[in-house]
Amino acid sequence: MVTEGWLWTGQFPECARVITQGNNHSMELSENPKYLDAYWTKDGNGNKEFFIINEAIISKLCILGEEFEPCF
Repeated sequence: MVTEGWLWTGQFPECARVITQGNNHSMELSENPKYLDAYWTKDGNGNKEFFIINEAIISKLCILGEEFEPCF
């Protein structure tokens, strides 16, 4: 997925780390079915395997701190 955002490195110098070293991030998709076209694929046993997103609106996006790992 691709999104665009602004980092105010002049006002918040610690944000420059994201550009120079990279950082984990987290996001949430809108749960409103009007803005989400997605589904889970299933393996041979019927267990969820992959979440396929055809179209969605990102409702939240944040940069995690150095010590936090992303959920996925």
